[in-house]
Amino acid sequence: MPVTPRTRRAAEPAPAASGRTYRREGWALLAVAVWTGYVWVTRAVLLLRDPAADPAAGVHAAITVVSLVSAVVVGAVGLRLLRRSQR
Repeated sequence: MPVTPRTRRAAEPAPAASGRTYRREGWALLAVAVWTGYVWVTRAVLLLRDPAADPAAGVHAAITVVSLVSAVVVGAVGLRLLRRSQR
């Protein structure tokens, strides 16, 4: 296959991310994690206060736990990116 400018660009490695990129992505991930935590903690409190909880409450509780765990993981990745941007 002949090497054209288009195929040459495709074969070149992507440039390394700068500290600024890490910082921006880190803050975005932290914002997502905080928002997810806020939404699901609020939902859990409302679920616990509901005296007429239906059978789906168990499913909602499981979804809440999974979402909160994912928020913690996303927040940890965001913090790692912020620390990397400070180096």
